[in-house]
Formats: sequence, structure tokens, C-alpha cells
Amino acid sequence: LANASAVTARAVERIPVIGDLAGLLTFRTFEETKNGVEAHFDIPRIEGLNSAAQQNLNAAVDGYAAELIAQYEEEAKLAGEALKEAPDYLKENQTARTSMESTFEVLTDNERIFSIGMETTSVSAGSNVTKKHFTVDKQSGAVLSLDRLFQEGSDYASVLKQEVLRQMGEQMQADSEKVYFPEAFEGIKADQDFYINREGALVPSFDKYDVAPGLMG
Repeated sequence: LANASAVTARAVERIPVIGDLAGLLTFRTFEETKNGVEAHFDIPRIEGLNSAAQQNLNAAVDGYAAELIAQYEEEAKLAGEALKEAPDYLKENQTARTSMESTFEVLTDNERIFSIGMETTSVSAGSNVTKKHFTVDKQSGAVLSLDRLFQEGSDYASVLKQEVLRQMGEQMQADSEKVYFPEAFEGIKADQDFYINREGALVPSFDKYDVAPGLMG
């Protein structure tokens, strides 16, 4: 209920025991429709962490939300230009409509780590889903990049690449419905998206088509 309504979230913050949890689930919504392009973004507002962790994580989330809004505005601008050129066709053709929706989920919340994921679905003639994850160290207050998880100067990217390739092969051998493109995997990027799961394991995240066919997500 708290996740479904900012008003409800604020109300349950006043209830003992669950108040701290409710504080982590508040959000603001950006909602707009222009030139047949619709946007609905639920943007999390993290509370209940120490000052540095809370400030840094919210800044990172807000920065990504600004990118999503800019992407929507660019789509709406292009749609407006297209409407001027062919207004009658586009008004009748429903595939010309585009929608963008973003939701979020708390993935890990323990004594040391807080990880949150944002998922954005874009629908036009087809659909596409992108994910972005943020992980903050509650003790240092830092929003973690991949290189901060390893000793300085270590060749962590090569080690992780080999582990990803190993797991690709292992999964395909165990399940014929799983398909990856190991030959197309270029390795771990400097800005690689990832999160830390509840078991404390590092989970790199890849966009659709990066390492597998579209049916794999």
C-alpha cells in the first residue's frame, strides 16, 4: 500500500515498527502527454539512511530520472515535428503513439548495502525494457561503482568476463531454452550496471540484445 500511494506512505510513517520501511518507499511522479507521447515515471525518494548515503543516492536517482524526462521530451519533440508533416496519417495510425513508464523496486536492504532498481518500459511499434540499478554503501555513504568493489589496480574486469562466460555456458548446457551470445560479449564496461543481491552476490545487468536474443530479456 505504501508503494502504491505517496499519501499512504506518509501515513504509515507515523506507525511504530513499520515507519522506517515506509520511509524508503515514498516517491514522486512525473506524468505528461504531448504529441501522442505519454510518460509516467515513478521516481523513488529514499529516506531512513544516514545523511550522506541518503543524499548521494537520491542525487544519483534524480540524475537518472532527469535523463528519462529528457528522453521523453525529445520523443515528444520528434513526434510534434512528424505531426506537422503528416497530421492526418499520424492521428489515424495508433502505432504512432509512444508510451514510457518507469517503476522501481528495492532489491537489497541490509546493515551494509542498499540496492534499488528502476525499470523503464518504452512502447511504440514494439516494446523495449531497460533497467538501471543503484547501490549505496550505508557506512561510507558512497554510491558504488563497480571498480570500488575491488582492490585498486586489480584486473577485475577480466576475471568477471570469464565468470560471465562460464555461467553462460553452464546455463545453456543445463537448459536448452536459455540462449546467450558469448561470442558477442565484449566484456565488463567501466560503467557496467550492477547490483548486490540479498545473498551479497554481485549481479551485473545487461540491456536487451547486449548478450542474448530479445526473448531472454
